[in-house]
Amino acid sequence: MNLSGLTAYVGDMEVLLQDLRFAARVLGRSKGVTVAAVLCIGLGIGINACVFSIVEAVLLRPYPFAHPESLVAVHLVQLRQHVDSGGLSYLDVRDLREQNVAFSRLAAHVPRSLTLSSGGEEPERVVGEAVSSELLPLLGVRPLLGRVFRADEDRPGAPHVVVLSYDLWRRRFHGDPAAIGRPLLINDDAYTVIGVMPKGFLFPWAQVAWIPLAPIEHDDLRTDRRLAVLARLKPGIGLVRARADVSAVAERLAALYPDSNAGWGAVIWSLRDEMIGVQSRQVVLTLMGAVFFLLLIACANVANLLLARATGRQREIAVRAAFGAPRRRIVRQLLTESLLIALAGGALGIALALAGIRLCTVAIPP
Repeated sequence: MNLSGLTAYVGDMEVLLQDLRFAARVLGRSKGVTVAAVLCIGLGIGINACVFSIVEAVLLRPYPFAHPESLVAVHLVQLRQHVDSGGLSYLDVRDLREQNVAFSRLAAHVPRSLTLSSGGEEPERVVGEAVSSELLPLLGVRPLLGRVFRADEDRPGAPHVVVLSYDLWRRRFHGDPAAIGRPLLINDDAYTVIGVMPKGFLFPWAQVAWIPLAPIEHDDLRTDRRLAVLARLKPGIGLVRARADVSAVAERLAALYPDSNAGWGAVIWSLRDEMIGVQSRQVVLTLMGAVFFLLLIACANVANLLLARATGRQREIAVRAAFGAPRRRIVRQLLTESLLIALAGGALGIALALAGIRLCTVAIPP
């Protein structure tokens, strides 16, 4: 930069600082209008940022699984009994796995309350999940340490093994990598730790330990419908075709086992609909639309305030123009005042958004 360019730059900065100082004095003389404008902008930005953070986390952020768009949940339905999202029995899961043509993998899981004891540590009750051996590979999440379940461990009479969450591993074994292969007493039965999942993995909700499904759930009762089923669609197969395939399997089972399966159909939901629910999605989107209109109203109110304020400054602007101030200089001064109001409102909005997100994090279920 040459000397003339540097001189022009310094001159522009001096003019900008002069505009900022003058704008601050002008806004300070009309504190009521300034505070009202800042509050309107701050509330509009803060509420929108808070709600959009919820929308992004709930509806937009992809799940931390491999190709989550191909993951679906399978439910049984019984219209006469008003069941629209029923679970499956162990035998129904086995038949669906063998007869379907839409899924590359299919797994079942059910919550389990687990009491842990190890190495003289205080017994601890945690929320666990009994899962079939296909579940963790289906999700495509690799363990941080060790391995996941083998097919031969998901059978009645198989040795008892367990996979721990990252937080439970840190809490019970103090983050020791040698925990793999060590014993852990679960519900008074001896289990062997075979793996630790990555930090943050808590499928499906807040579960912190996973054990094989078959050793504790295997039975011959088709009416014991308590298993949740997750599946991965084959490449090129959409929800419509998969729903037709699963419905056909349900019809065959109803014909083969009329005493237990007559009247029972099957439906498929996407993973996001399964985790969030259609009604929750509608509520969140409606809330987002409402706060967007709130932001528009706030902007309109601020515009009206500034226009009313500008009307009262006609004499001031006329005097400045009479003393030779160019129109460009006057417009820049007015824009500088608006910029200060916007910056103050934005800062307030960010603070309100952070506080709102913290409150929502506490209030919303996991």
